[in-house]
Amino acid sequence: MSSDGRPPLMPEVEVRASGREGRPPVFFAVSPGKLVLMWLCTFGGYQVYWFYMHWRAVRLHERSTILPAARAVLEPFFAYALFRRIREACARAGLRRGMPAAPLAAIWVLLTLVSWAVPPVGLAGLVLLVRLQLRVRDLHAQLASPPPDNARLSLWNWIALVLGAMLWAMVLLAMTAERGATGRY
Repeated sequence: MSSDGRPPLMPEVEVRASGREGRPPVFFAVSPGKLVLMWLCTFGGYQVYWFYMHWRAVRLHERSTILPAARAVLEPFFAYALFRRIREACARAGLRRGMPAAPLAAIWVLLTLVSWAVPPVGLAGLVLLVRLQLRVRDLHAQLASPPPDNARLSLWNWIALVLGAMLWAMVLLAMTAERGATGRY
């Protein structure tokens, strides 16, 4: 039990020099560069995958029955729970806690909702994701056997990049054609 009487969200994280004895990573490992590249090329769609992979890692680590796909699709409703898990795991591992999960989740939800109407606002959400991923990287580094940094692009990543590049090309072409017809954007 925690000091406020609630059961902990995750089993205690022990930091040992000998490793975590076959336990899956606490959270999803992905390099910040790959996160940014995939997010930009998929017009922000990668964040659903990012949430899914984090919830999948949580399910495996906790041996729980949560549904990662549902939590990823409904990310605004489950962001707080994930952000709180990350913050509490960092605290248990002796890392600085950072911003409390509730305001962080509120900012995330607000940015997500606003980005639906004003897409460039989504870039602020990307910055938040990168900062969270850096915290996860620090947590994994603090543990005895961190997972690989997941910086290499898989076949599926390349497929998403090619499709995203084609979509970006169509958007830019449409903007150019519209400007040519009207003389302005």
